[in-house]
Amino acid sequence: MSYRTEEVAYVQPAEPAAGARTAQQRTTAEYRALDAAHHIHPFSDMGALNRSGSRVIVKAHGVYLWDSEGNKIIDGMAGLWCVNVGYGRKELANAAYRQMEELPYYNTFFKTTHPPVIELSALLAELAPEPFNHFFYCNSGSEANDTVLRIVYRYWATQGKHSKKVVISRRNGYHGSTIAGGTLGGMGYMHEQMPSKVENIVHIDQPYFFAEANSSQTPEEFALARAQQLEMKILEIGAHNVAAFIGEPFQGAGGVIFPASTYWPEIERICRKYDVLLVADEVIGGFGRTGEWFAHQHFGFQPGSDHNGERADERLYTAGRRRPERPHRQSDYRERRVQSWADILGPSGGRRRCGSKSQTAARRKDCRAREDRYGTLLPEETARHLRAPSDCR
Repeated sequence: MSYRTEEVAYVQPAEPAAGARTAQQRTTAEYRALDAAHHIHPFSDMGALNRSGSRVIVKAHGVYLWDSEGNKIIDGMAGLWCVNVGYGRKELANAAYRQMEELPYYNTFFKTTHPPVIELSALLAELAPEPFNHFFYCNSGSEANDTVLRIVYRYWATQGKHSKKVVISRRNGYHGSTIAGGTLGGMGYMHEQMPSKVENIVHIDQPYFFAEANSSQTPEEFALARAQQLEMKILEIGAHNVAAFIGEPFQGAGGVIFPASTYWPEIERICRKYDVLLVADEVIGGFGRTGEWFAHQHFGFQPGSDHNGERADERLYTAGRRRPERPHRQSDYRERRVQSWADILGPSGGRRRCGSKSQTAARRKDCRAREDRYGTLLPEETARHLRAPSDCR
């Protein structure tokens, strides 16, 4: 069996002399049977899926995938929104191989660091808008958002504003599948799966013009009205109780929903007015997805914190992304902004695998290609308040 394109050909190896079965030699039916017997898929009706059988992807190159039946498919979703420079990049594989030989992994707890995490952080500081120049590494987008919650609460505690605990999000938003991330997201079917939800998280309506606008509204009028729900919610709760607003610059899992141009400037104005941190979840939108390095730049607003994820290593390792913003305690909001911290997740909060992420970031910098990010970008002033890793671990 072979899978061909104009650029590459994948040829299945011949049967080993000993006659042993290998994964590459399994038929589609055998793959599906093993998959049904042992693998649980995310967000799936496993009974229905196992009856119909999963599609088995066996190879990728450039923007294309091949399944076990030899079908060539355009990967329009870029893996899971994270393969921003395409499949088959030899320079990434070579960088990962060299690093795996030299130092495959080490943590950054216990007053320890290593060259790959240092170099990657410095490179990300060049790419991120000022003043985001500090990064905290995690494992996934869900973990990034959990971390964002902890950092938001810790931030206000250092300011002596202990009542600021409520985080406002949006219905039909998506911020991960952990208990905290799922609560932040506004998807009812996920809330139904939880024995309990994280407290102090509330929701306002999404800016989904095509499904929810009145026939008399223009996109700009509708977006402005939805943004103004944030102000009404802040006044209802009390600004002294509201810690942050979190939103994806454009909604990904909710339906790739792009708000009109009036939405985000109004959200930013309201957050500034009431001293509320503005968190931009750029797990999907960051690293070139919209043509700008970060999606908030495309929509023309400045978050107080940013978190990003998977694309930093082309998902050679599982990772996540997101970014939040927040205001600091000074007279001028511009000075006070604790701008974005991108939870540029790497494998494990505070720990990360060494390897190809710096190479990937460099490749993206060269060609402004797409990628997801990992970590939390923290402005200088905020980083001083969050002095020790134990503050938000």
